[in-house]
Amino acid sequence: MKPSTFNFTLLLVLSTMASLTTSNMLLIWTMLELNMLAFIPIIHISGLNTEAEASVKYIIPQAFASGLLMVSIIFMATTQHLNFMGTLALAMKLGSAPFHSWFPPVMTSVNLFAGFILASWQKLAPLLLLSTEQFAYSPLITILAISSALWGSVAGLNQTNLLKILAFSSISHLGWMMMASIINSLTQSLYLMFYSLTLLPAFLIMATSNMKNYMITLMAFPTKPMLPILVTSLLSLSGLPPMAMFLMKLPIILTMLSKSMFNQVLSMLMSAAISLYFYLSLMMPLMINYNLKVRNPKNHTPPYLTKLLYTLTILTQLMALPTLLTLLT
Repeated sequence: MKPSTFNFTLLLVLSTMASLTTSNMLLIWTMLELNMLAFIPIIHISGLNTEAEASVKYIIPQAFASGLLMVSIIFMATTQHLNFMGTLALAMKLGSAPFHSWFPPVMTSVNLFAGFILASWQKLAPLLLLSTEQFAYSPLITILAISSALWGSVAGLNQTNLLKILAFSSISHLGWMMMASIINSLTQSLYLMFYSLTLLPAFLIMATSNMKNYMITLMAFPTKPMLPILVTSLLSLSGLPPMAMFLMKLPIILTMLSKSMFNQVLSMLMSAAISLYFYLSLMMPLMINYNLKVRNPKNHTPPYLTKLLYTLTILTQLMALPTLLTLLT
């Protein structure tokens, strides 16, 4: 990693933590702006034209959302029930449906390091702010969560680009995280943590194997030891029982049922079923063609990275059950 990239990544982390540890509304807004500006240079690591275009697509909705958030903060003390404007602003920053149009193009155009940060760390501050009284408008959050879960699942059908599949999957998981914000911030934070840990092996495999298109993955998978890791990560993202992301959805479902949110639960379960369908339809040919010969023997994964990915994948799946039991007690 270049020194400048490390500096901006550190600034990104510190600005996020600062926005979550202060109660001053103006300082929260300032830290969110600093976070956005620190992310722009990370997008430009490779210096490609597509990254320059992606940065423009990223900054325009983020700037509009920042302006909306500032208006919400200014009139918060004088106008009642203005927190719905704060909810809209944070949803736009997150890329929630129907404000998601910028998210998939940016994810598919940036480098993989920036793509992983966009799908995981950049969600942390807006999501936790959604669980605060100042920015949380529960009816609107429920509508946005259901629309994100359903649209992310439906839009992922018939995709062949792995990054685009992960982008729409991220929108679908965002719906579950937004629904968790109505419950409590701990459930939301743990869901985001397990989602990030599940997503990380997939991005590391794509980075080492230079494969972003599913047909390339199907016809010439670079190394056989990586295939079980990729399949496990993607099946966990699909919500297949009893894997980590399924276990993280259980507390959300049970809490919604306890609050008699039956229609909302049905909508969320429909989205989970659609996600499971298109992930399984992608994974079955991969597992059937496991014995295909490697077509690019020079493109191999270092042994230490293989061991690291296996350890990370296994620990993520094993930690999910104790975490679920802790949330339910």
